[in-house]
Amino acid sequence: MIADKNADDRRCVYLLIGDEEFLKEEWLQATRQKFFSAGGGSATLDNKNGGKRNSTPDTPDYSLFFADDAKSPADILAIARTRPFLNPKRLIVIKNIELLDSSAHREQILNYAKSPSVNSVLILDADLSQKDFLKNSFLTELGKLSQVVAFKKLYDANLYSWISKMALLRKKRIEPGASELLRQLKGNNLRAIDEEIEKLSIYVGEKALITEADARQLTGRDISGTVYDMVDALARKDKKRALALSFDFQKRDLGSSVGLFCWNLRLLLRIKEGTANLASLQKFQLERAQNQALRLPLGWLKKALAELTEFDLQLKTSGFSDSFLGWQMVLIRLLEALP
Repeated sequence: MIADKNADDRRCVYLLIGDEEFLKEEWLQATRQKFFSAGGGSATLDNKNGGKRNSTPDTPDYSLFFADDAKSPADILAIARTRPFLNPKRLIVIKNIELLDSSAHREQILNYAKSPSVNSVLILDADLSQKDFLKNSFLTELGKLSQVVAFKKLYDANLYSWISKMALLRKKRIEPGASELLRQLKGNNLRAIDEEIEKLSIYVGEKALITEADARQLTGRDISGTVYDMVDALARKDKKRALALSFDFQKRDLGSSVGLFCWNLRLLLRIKEGTANLASLQKFQLERAQNQALRLPLGWLKKALAELTEFDLQLKTSGFSDSFLGWQMVLIRLLEALP
């Protein structure tokens, strides 16, 4: 997939493909750290223009854009051609590159990839599986002009090996039964599994081993797992999964579940508004919340909190004869309003 060209040029343009978002985000995070650890900068949320990440005063050499935004690729590529301010190279990420709907815009990207600037590293992120990538003529042509990095979904032995590795990163070992339970509960959703491992690591404290009993005790009594999964489904615009998860609220304390749901949405709203106390969050909470805030519109969050606050008041004052039906009505309205 890589054309016969100068290796230094290839390292100036990367094309990320595959449908395993967690591994892709890990790779992006490691790349950002490699670029900015010496200079002291780090990527932060820009709450303007849809809450996307972008350059900030303390990270002038990092920019994050989305291909379906109004900004022309020509404007982005002009930034790529300028000299970096503090670092050896600029780092520019364009997400959802597959959504470029203009042949002129695609041509601009291809022309740049043929002769990339030595001042920048350009990372183009395609939210497509490898199979769909091969069907996309624009991306396959782009792949010939760039360094392609693929991120596949993990299954079976690869998934269990990854779970063990993530536990070891937290200085823990994990029993096969606990790994299997996480797989049953979360499938191969690596982000959700990583969050559960983080919570289990905190839960077992100084113990070096996470047992199956630990996993069953924590996941069995923790309503936050369902709430976190539901907010994540909403952030990914997976309305079908969000609706399916909402039925779990009926099996638990509906008031507590709705209250925790409100707390999470309020945190995302504060992150977008720049008023959240991020120091109080655990690492896994912070990363998840920032990613979700990036995806959910500010207007929708305000509407959701207004509706949920009203429902919570009615729930506490027995305004609904069937409280679960009321919860479903509120959620359906919010799903319909989600762009």
